[in-house]
Amino acid sequence: MSDSVPNDRPSSPPLPINPPEAGKKSTPAETAAVGEKAVQKTAATASAVSEKKPSTIPKKRSQERVARSFLAHKIVNKEPVHIVNSTVKIGKTKAVWINYFTELKGMNNKAVYHEWLSKGKVTYRQRFNIASNRWRAASRKLFNAGSAGVWLVRTVDTKGRLLDQKEFKIIQER
Repeated sequence: MSDSVPNDRPSSPPLPINPPEAGKKSTPAETAAVGEKAVQKTAATASAVSEKKPSTIPKKRSQERVARSFLAHKIVNKEPVHIVNSTVKIGKTKAVWINYFTELKGMNNKAVYHEWLSKGKVTYRQRFNIASNRWRAASRKLFNAGSAGVWLVRTVDTKGRLLDQKEFKIIQER
């Protein structure tokens, strides 16, 4: 009796690496020779790869990041709902709220800002003190007919480094 683990499938002989030409059968010696050459090539390739050293040490990727970000009409249970595309239409008399949602990872005990910009100038800035390694934050702004134009909302850290941004356009319906 064998000490190996039982296998429900019947064992099949190994297939040759190079299949025989149509109508020609390979002998066991030919199959073994082909398999031996393949093993030698694999061993040679493995030793060549292991001898290669990287020319530079890769930089460690920062784990501090914005994992997700969305523009949305609503936030329900801390999640964005009714995602906004790049253009938002506003009526002459009705204002519209737009929420900027971000999920931050690896930033426990740090702070970020959501900045809303129009014509390159910050019109609204909200600070978020992050209290966990996974933190969801959302800010919102009310847009009316006088808000038409291209807008940018972004996430920056306390040193002013850009972490994420979304651009959108407000247009007034006629």
